[in-house]
Amino acid sequence: MPPVVLCDRQGYTQRLYPDRRVIPFDLDILGRRLPLAISYAQGPVILADLVPMARTLSDVLTGQLRVTLEGFDRSASCRVGCAHCCYYLVPVSPAEAFHLERKIRTLPPPQQRAIVGVFRMAGRRLLKRLPEYQLQHADTDRSAERLQRLSDWYASLHLACPFLVNNLCVIYNLRPLACREYWVTSAPDCCRIDGKTPPTLAPLPVRIAEVLTDVCAELEGESEPVLLPVALPFAESQPERCRRTWPAHVAVERFLDVLLHHAHRNSMADREGFCATDAATP
Repeated sequence: MPPVVLCDRQGYTQRLYPDRRVIPFDLDILGRRLPLAISYAQGPVILADLVPMARTLSDVLTGQLRVTLEGFDRSASCRVGCAHCCYYLVPVSPAEAFHLERKIRTLPPPQQRAIVGVFRMAGRRLLKRLPEYQLQHADTDRSAERLQRLSDWYASLHLACPFLVNNLCVIYNLRPLACREYWVTSAPDCCRIDGKTPPTLAPLPVRIAEVLTDVCAELEGESEPVLLPVALPFAESQPERCRRTWPAHVAVERFLDVLLHHAHRNSMADREGFCATDAATP
């Protein structure tokens, strides 16, 4: 069993693995109370160990999002073969970058070489154009406006995700949290880089991509989301940082604190967001 997992509240995990600690918690998501728990092995963990649990939790929340959308007679317009959003800026947390690098290294050598080659090509193209962005926006502001400017600049490059092959994601089961949580209810063409109408996002009260980024920042003392096209070289260039450990209880408790803070902060807008979305979208 992985060092940190999302588990049931029935006690099965604790009976099968009595040496593991289980922390139960509740999330009120979109009008429904979700009883959940995190199980972890005693001992040290690295940031990458949080990623499988975070992905499972993200899948649980988006599953509830699907049910809630159906209650409003709506559904996500995302479909196999639609890849408009794969040209967007995709930030990942350092934990996801480290985990992705580890997973790629377990693939057969030919597949490894192919993925690494695509990453290098995408990274070179991005870095070649980076001075252009720096000249246009020579500031150190870390506000949402700065992130939007960076996102707009990245979109202008028409740089496809390194994992997009024939309009399909070749790492779909390992795709970043930001991709998992990007749900739209508007027409697919609204997601095009050159789309005339902006997409309508389905309101997800807690985005685990943001939670994990904040957890990494608090544990490491740095705030540094990573652009997906350079995630692999980012991880490869920092082997000591990849291997840095924390006591499992510290990492898990910090994750839960940040998660519950995000949930509480956004709790007042969850169902209201659905009503507004439903009224505004024909």
